[in-house]
Amino acid sequence: MLLPNPQFLKMFTDAYLESDRRFADKRSIFALAVERLAKEVNPDIPKASVSLSVAQKIAFSAEVYAKLLLSGAEGISTIDTTANRMYPMLPALFNGSTACYDILSTQLFKPGDNEDQHRPVHKIVAEYCAADYLIKRIADPADDLILTKCLSVIAPNGTARDELRGLLGWMAALGNRSVQGAIIELDTYAVLANGDPSQLERSSKRQLLHRLKEIEAADPYFRRSDFWRRFSAAGFFTQDVVEEIKPLLAMGDEGHLRDLILELLADSPVNNQLMPELSLIILNTSESEHIRTLASRCLLNVKEYDFIGEISRSFVELFETFSALYFCQMHPRIREFPLKIFEGAKQLIFRKYAVHH
Repeated sequence: MLLPNPQFLKMFTDAYLESDRRFADKRSIFALAVERLAKEVNPDIPKASVSLSVAQKIAFSAEVYAKLLLSGAEGISTIDTTANRMYPMLPALFNGSTACYDILSTQLFKPGDNEDQHRPVHKIVAEYCAADYLIKRIADPADDLILTKCLSVIAPNGTARDELRGLLGWMAALGNRSVQGAIIELDTYAVLANGDPSQLERSSKRQLLHRLKEIEAADPYFRRSDFWRRFSAAGFFTQDVVEEIKPLLAMGDEGHLRDLILELLADSPVNNQLMPELSLIILNTSESEHIRTLASRCLLNVKEYDFIGEISRSFVELFETFSALYFCQMHPRIREFPLKIFEGAKQLIFRKYAVHH
C-alpha cells in the first residue's frame, strides 16, 4: 500500500505539488514535505525574535527530534513550570546559547496538551529527520558520534526498541553501505518495512533478502501481528536482485516470507522477468488461494503475460482466484463485464419464470 496513513497521504500530496507533480522515491517525498512544513508558519505560535533560514529550522528541528526519540520524551516545553522528563526545556537540548525558538512557529511542531508544550507534528516526520541528523553526524569524521554509540541506545542488548524501529529503518536508507550492513544484521525487517529500502545499495539488498531467508528458517511466522500491515517497498526490487527473488518464490513452505515478497512485488517493473515463477504459483492448485491471488496481482500489469490463455487452460479452478480480478482491472470499460453477466443472468431467470407460469 503506497499511502499507509493519513499524515503520509497529506505529505504525499503536498510533496507531489511542490515537485511539479513528479518525484523519484519515498526519500524525495519526505525531503520535500519537511521543507514545506518548515516554510509554513503556524499562526497559533508567536514568531521568535531571531528568524532562522528554512535550512536552519530543519536542522535544529531534526536535532530536537533525535534527542526526543532517543530519550523517550514526547515533546518540549518553553517554560520551567511545565517542564519535566517527558517535556524537557527546549534550550536544554542544545549546547551553548543556540537561538532555536523559531522552529516552534513552523508546522514541524504542534501544540501539546498543556500551554507552552510542543510536540513533533508526526512520528514519521520525526523519524526521517532524526535519522538524517544522526547519519550526517556519523558520517562526519570530525564528530565523535559513531554508529555503535547510536545502536547501544536504539538497540540495547542487540534488540531494537519497538518505538525506534522506524528511526532504524530510515538510518539504513540514508546511511552508507557499512551503516546499511550493520543495521540489516541488527533488524532486517525494520529496514524493509520502514524508511525507503529503494535507497539500499546493491550488496545491501542482497544481504537483506539473504537475512530474511535465515530469519524465516528460524521463525517461519516472523511477522507476527505485523502480518496484516501493508507497506510499500517501491524501487527495492530491481534488476540487481531478480536472481535472488526467484528461489524465494519457489519456496513451498507456509512461512511469511513468500507472502511478503509477493505483496511487495505488486506493480514492480521486474515482474516481467519473473513470469515463469509467478505463473507456476498461479497454476498450482495445491497452493493456497491467498498465495495464488497475490501472484496473479503481480502479473496484472505485465503486458507480455497471456492471462486469457492461462485462464482458458485451467478455467474452472482459476476462475474464482483471479479471472474476475483481471477483468475488473484490465481496462475501465471491462469493469462493466461482470455486471453485464449478472444482468443477463437476471433476465434469463425472469424469462424462465414467466414461461413456467
